[in-house]
Amino acid sequence: MSANPNRAMGRPAPPCPGASAAWSSARHPRCARCQTTERRHFSRGLCYACYVQQWELRPVRQAADDRLSDLVDRVIGVVCSYYDLHRRQLIQCTRGTPEEAQARQVLCYLLVEDLGLGLTAVGRLVARDHSSVAHAVDAVRLLIDTRKRWAVQVEDLREEIVRVHWETIGTVEGCG
Repeated sequence: MSANPNRAMGRPAPPCPGASAAWSSARHPRCARCQTTERRHFSRGLCYACYVQQWELRPVRQAADDRLSDLVDRVIGVVCSYYDLHRRQLIQCTRGTPEEAQARQVLCYLLVEDLGLGLTAVGRLVARDHSSVAHAVDAVRLLIDTRKRWAVQVEDLREEIVRVHWETIGTVEGCG
């Protein structure tokens, strides 16, 4: 019989009292999703159960992402037609004209506030940093509160987005 009962049962010896907490996490890393310590880890630091579940949910996530990307495309199209701009003018690396910047800020506001997209995701769509998107959302929110013209513009855009969305759903499903 060995001196350490843990070793006899196939478990590693516990660290000495002076050892750091990193010792146990290095020997048994935690799953990135469920935080369990398992010996079998797969890609991205997931345990086997989470890895399998990730692949089972992939079709559901893909369908949701496709629906959301269609809606984002509709929102971009509505903002472009409202401000009479092309998509490439709205989603370009330079500031552009003041009208383009205003339309881009309103687009960021609608995507964050109405669709619930994250700042980083919206930033990727409009070729900006997340902090620029946060500034745009705050600026439009302030302008809506202080200037009636901005509130009317954003409300008109929201109504148009809903109208276009329901028209598209009706033609796709054959309801309309």
